[in-house]
Amino acid sequence: MSLFMAKRIMKACDEKGVEAGQEKYKAFFIKTKFYADYRQDCDAILYADGYSDCIVIE
Repeated sequence: MSLFMAKRIMKACDEKGVEAGQEKYKAFFIKTKFYADYRQDCDAILYADGYSDCIVIE
């Protein structure tokens, strides 16, 4: 699940820019706590693939 979410965030970033990636990240992890268990793994994937700009800290 973490990989799926990370890929969605990366795709949004690639297609529409960093702001779109950040909005997707917020939708998964900031606006709801439903996916909180996947956040750490998703962050690790984003850092490893060079998308750390998409990570939003509340």
